[in-house]
Amino acid sequence: MKTFEQFYARKEYGQAIGVLKANKDEISPGVWNYNLGTTYAQVRNLPLARYHLLQAEKAGFDDQAVVRNLGQVEAELGVEKLEKPYSLTDHLFRVGFFVSDGIIVTFCLLLLTIGVWLVRRKLSLRPVGAILAAVLVLAGVNVWLVNLPVSIVVEPQAILEGPSAIFATNEELTPGLKIVTRDEGQWKKIIFPSRYAGWIKNSGLKELD
Repeated sequence: MKTFEQFYARKEYGQAIGVLKANKDEISPGVWNYNLGTTYAQVRNLPLARYHLLQAEKAGFDDQAVVRNLGQVEAELGVEKLEKPYSLTDHLFRVGFFVSDGIIVTFCLLLLTIGVWLVRRKLSLRPVGAILAAVLVLAGVNVWLVNLPVSIVVEPQAILEGPSAIFATNEELTPGLKIVTRDEGQWKKIIFPSRYAGWIKNSGLKELD
């Protein structure tokens, strides 16, 4: 039986994808998503390529090839322009996408260390209170980032003015777009990007873990 590498080298990408899907449990999530994303890019399924490459990043697959391939896919999709922030909320979400929870946790531990040092030195408790308040705020931000419902659009989606098919259609979501939504039964309300504010059906999306 041929391996993924053999199918990929022979440019038999459909078979390569099949082998990956059949052996998902035997491959680490980062490598599996990277290989699948790279192969989807070869067959020009760029929305799924972006989804799996982002999943590889989130799984901790630290390799320059991920950054390079993801950059190429996103450039071809033109998502930088489509996801350009138009409001304060958009800017906050963009920050949330790029600030990892690891950075925030590390900063919280640093602040706590400083607070313990101040207590041991028997200095004023006012700075300690300020540090604890900052840690609580950052911890809340960290929880928000971790639970952010981010999805990639993998199929064209009509944006409606309300959560029902009776509402008028505004425009269509472009496959490959990264969006943040809020669930309302069988419908989702688009929160980011704000330029696409409206409602879509709960389908045609792949949520990032």
